[in-house]
Amino acid sequence: MAEHEGPPPPYMVYDIDTTIFDDKGEVVADFKDVQELWLEPPNIAVRRTRTLDDGGTIRYEDRGTVDQNLNITGKDGYGGDWTGRAFPADGTFYLEGNNGSASFKMTSWTLEPGKEERCMRVVDVHEPTAFLTEEPLAPGRYYVRTFDHLREVSTDVPDELKEPLGD
Repeated sequence: MAEHEGPPPPYMVYDIDTTIFDDKGEVVADFKDVQELWLEPPNIAVRRTRTLDDGGTIRYEDRGTVDQNLNITGKDGYGGDWTGRAFPADGTFYLEGNNGSASFKMTSWTLEPGKEERCMRVVDVHEPTAFLTEEPLAPGRYYVRTFDHLREVSTDVPDELKEPLGD
């Protein structure tokens, strides 16, 4: 696991433990994935990749811009509008997505600076859609909890991340 002190570099990679709960609190999916974060104003991209047992991958991406006040706008991985704000002094993000196949509100926070972060996302699925799941989630409310373990930091952003995912 990587450790980092000081201002965040523009590129970070996290190993993620993801659990998705339904509105009854029952686990509907539990898996590991990888998150790449590119935060280099005016650019921000959050790309998640899950590798399946058969070697295939499922990817999800939120992408947009960050202004001088750290307000975020763009498109989320559900095809909707992505907005929010970064609070770098304490390593917190607040984000939401609206007008896509699902809407969400998300908060992430630093548990151990430069090592561990946590995230909670409340997702309202409007039409069957996947969030790194092999099968689409049915319409309804879901809670996505992640434990984020910092693996790598770099000042070099991979060229692939600088381009949006294709459809």
